[in-house]
Amino acid sequence: MTRWLSLVVSSLSLIACADTAMQGSSRTLALYSWHPRGQPWHYVLVPDNINSWPGATKIMQSPGVMVGETALKRRLASFPAGKSIPWRDDPPRYVLTYPPRPIVDDAIHFADAHHVYLYILPTIYE
Repeated sequence: MTRWLSLVVSSLSLIACADTAMQGSSRTLALYSWHPRGQPWHYVLVPDNINSWPGATKIMQSPGVMVGETALKRRLASFPAGKSIPWRDDPPRYVLTYPPRPIVDDAIHFADAHHVYLYILPTIYE
């Protein structure tokens, strides 16, 4: 009886761990940025699903758009240590693109200081 109970508890633990891992992978976020004319840079974090591109318009209309670098840094600082976030673009149109290099470098260094791994991940267009 003890062996059976032990086996059941172990099995349930493995299922719970697998479920947590699946939930964690579905919560991967990607950062996108764009620069509306006459306004500061805009940023948004959306679920990163490389198998289903929602399009630039839908991404820019996502909830949680951050305006300016201060808002971006506030959001980056809210993530737990060890979080990885790819920063993507959208060739060939490049409506969603990267800010000038000093802004990108500043955001990456800020994230790094908060133990968040923010990295450029350009989209390859063929």
